[in-house]
Amino acid sequence: VQCQQCKLHGKMAMLGYGAALKILFLPEDIYALSLSRNEIVAFLNTVAKMSESVREIRELTQLYWSTHTRLEKTTSSDQPVLGGGNMVSSSSVDLEGVEILDAAVEAVSKLAKQGLINESTESKLIQKAFQRHPELMVLSKHYGKNLRKFLNFLPSIDSELILGGFDDGEPDAIVIGTGLAGLTATLNILDRGGRVVLIEKEHRMGGNSNKASSGINACCPQNSTYGDFLESFKEDTIRSAGNSAKLPLIETLVENSESAVRWLIERVGVDLSVLAQLGGHGHKRTHRPRSGMVGAEIIYNIQRAVKSYEKSGMVKIMMDTRVTALKKKKRRSCCWCRSCVEGRRWKEQDFDGHGSQCDPGNRRFCL
Repeated sequence: VQCQQCKLHGKMAMLGYGAALKILFLPEDIYALSLSRNEIVAFLNTVAKMSESVREIRELTQLYWSTHTRLEKTTSSDQPVLGGGNMVSSSSVDLEGVEILDAAVEAVSKLAKQGLINESTESKLIQKAFQRHPELMVLSKHYGKNLRKFLNFLPSIDSELILGGFDDGEPDAIVIGTGLAGLTATLNILDRGGRVVLIEKEHRMGGNSNKASSGINACCPQNSTYGDFLESFKEDTIRSAGNSAKLPLIETLVENSESAVRWLIERVGVDLSVLAQLGGHGHKRTHRPRSGMVGAEIIYNIQRAVKSYEKSGMVKIMMDTRVTALKKKKRRSCCWCRSCVEGRRWKEQDFDGHGSQCDPGNRRFCL
């Protein structure tokens, strides 16, 4: 933060919150000894600022809804066309058109062919399409060409729809670990219509990737501004690697770095707008967010994208689950895991959707 006044307000707020925590958790008889004059002043100032914010909530809410309603009215009355002797909006004509019906049936058909919905759900959706179900028509109009989003939004139309989860068969992939590599692989598979079991041994996602703080190096999303080029990136990387340099890996890293950063920005929504030049680099090529650590920001956004598939049953996330072995048979490979569920009880489960209790035991996944 460059603004000195902003820094002062930030320090004042943090001091006020700290004083509030002291008041909440310390015994009353030691307040006088634990709170300084500055902390009391900061606390009162923080309470005053928060009170002002709370007071303005109603006015801001009313302002939002008045603007939102006005925009809706403007949109609905825009571009009237003739239909049946009456003036109707072009959007209502579109929803009744054959093109939208065709988009709906095509999307449902593709989902069924890929095994993402069962036969019963396919029948219900086709019936809704021919009945010109309003919500389905709107969804088909805007997301008919994007099967991933179309599938994710289907439960909003009818919560009783059964989408293709793991009760319908085996997953397409098992991903072990929820670091940057694991989450990226999972999201790419999900975006292509695959079903994934994601296994993590810790209580939360991210692994060591959460702790990355420097940035992600790439060439050359902003080449026209900073004059960077691939050969320079390659030479810098080889020189930094020294005797351990592996040319094929370095070439893969360099050549795919730009597309990786663009994917993080465009698909995942990570802010990587700050560009810095770190040690060992001949140009500015280290991308980082304006606030926060790059690792935490990337992991947060990717895991949010992955979790958006949970509702549709496309991904099954298993936390506190440690993979202990991979055993191969003639026709099937089994991944043996151990996970603590329901306190200290252990569960064994195959991908046919049926589970059995064992205490203690292993969890077996077979493909």
